[in-house]
Amino acid sequence: MTSSPALTAATTVGAAFQRIGITCLADLSSAADGLKATGDPEAIHQMRVALRRLRAAARFFERRKPSDHALDGLLAELAAARDDGVLLAAVEAVEGEIDGAGLATVWRERARTSQDILCQTVHGPRFGVVLDAADAWVRASVTASDSLLLLDFGCAGLTHCDRRIRRVGGGRFRDVAPSDWHPLRIKTKHLRYGGDILAPLFPGKAAQRYRKAVASLQDRLGALTDGLVAAQMLAATPGPAADRFLALQNATRHERIAAAAHAWKRFWTSEPYWCAQKK
Repeated sequence: MTSSPALTAATTVGAAFQRIGITCLADLSSAADGLKATGDPEAIHQMRVALRRLRAAARFFERRKPSDHALDGLLAELAAARDDGVLLAAVEAVEGEIDGAGLATVWRERARTSQDILCQTVHGPRFGVVLDAADAWVRASVTASDSLLLLDFGCAGLTHCDRRIRRVGGGRFRDVAPSDWHPLRIKTKHLRYGGDILAPLFPGKAAQRYRKAVASLQDRLGALTDGLVAAQMLAATPGPAADRFLALQNATRHERIAAAAHAWKRFWTSEPYWCAQKK
């Protein structure tokens, strides 16, 4: 369960980042304890959510972590466990249709291996080092904007994120090249997490509708890019079953594109709520 730190319009930028960062690390530690106790893959998801939110907050509040920061290795292990798990679930969902028992077995073993690597990290001494280093970074990180009020800084940040998305494709999703789907999803993710960070300041229905539109766009773009990632990953296990799986993915590609186009239009017709409320 993701925790929410207490933030108000009068909170300073520096205080906001520290509260969010400390909360994210507490969520990460709690999820890791759950993984140790149960081995539940849901705990891996919650760890990833906590770190994604911390990374998003660092970007939104213009924090730079050291290039050799201890979090990088943990993020890589979480990403591997996530990608292997997503592909395994997709293969298992159509296993009967593609005669894919052998393919599922291969990816089940890969998913188990990536999860085992992560579990070893969580159980080992390095995880404590990671948490300590991250906590020290959150508490010591300062920027020139730290004394600004969260409302002013946050509205400017949301405007920047919103405009980066609207500059892509000229408002028409069919003009967005497949090679731009992933960069667009990243831009949408930054806006989504920025909106989540400032949600306590904007509780109204207009803000909720906008955040839902952004979340829907990110999810639909994720479905498109997951298909591209699956094709790249399956190159490691070529064969008839992999070919049939990719054929099924291609057969439904137009449906995923149509869903993304609908979400794109919904986003474009959503008014930035923070401008009106700030006035």
